[in-house]
Amino acid sequence: MKTCVYFAANSENFQPRLTPGWGFDTAGGLRRGADAPADGVLLDDRFLPIRGAAADLTAALREVPLVVCDFERTPTPALAELVQRLADAGREVVVPEAWAELPHTAVLVGPYRPRVRFARWLAEKRKQYGALVLDAAPISCFVPFGGAPESETGLTQSGEQSFSAAQERFCPGACCLCRETPTGVIFRDTRQTLTARCEPVPAIVFAEAWEALA
Repeated sequence: MKTCVYFAANSENFQPRLTPGWGFDTAGGLRRGADAPADGVLLDDRFLPIRGAAADLTAALREVPLVVCDFERTPTPALAELVQRLADAGREVVVPEAWAELPHTAVLVGPYRPRVRFARWLAEKRKQYGALVLDAAPISCFVPFGGAPESETGLTQSGEQSFSAAQERFCPGACCLCRETPTGVIFRDTRQTLTARCEPVPAIVFAEAWEALA
């Protein structure tokens, strides 16, 4: 797959594009995305397939080159069969870290958050898995001083949403913008910082998240 940013979107305004919504319905049958497949599809694992549904989905995607398994479950036999079928059918298959023992083209990692330097984090993931695809969800978080776990804030907690661009600086370690507060550091992305962080590897960002960075 190309080293670029793939947009998860149904709109043709976004290119290259992964069509979301593919998977299985509540009865376990094939569920198609709302739009025709574009450069690839994004599979979810909200519902498990019934017998024969994995073959149905593989057949439906016979002309699709790239399949990203955006799975949240731990590996299950039914979905493992699906991944194997897709790989055997010649699809480029991207799997989550927990599924890395199954056949794949690359492993989906992230999203990255500023706990360690991005370059170090990415190098460790490459050493562990080889070929990667980055879940490029934009950074928007607050990291307290003293090593406490970071918390997602959306930059709207405790009046922190009001500040000028002059208060921000580029953080080379995290490859995003940052601003110190009396209790910690706020990190946030722009389209430029997110794009730069995605340069080393293929990456996926949801169109809605990209639009929110405008």
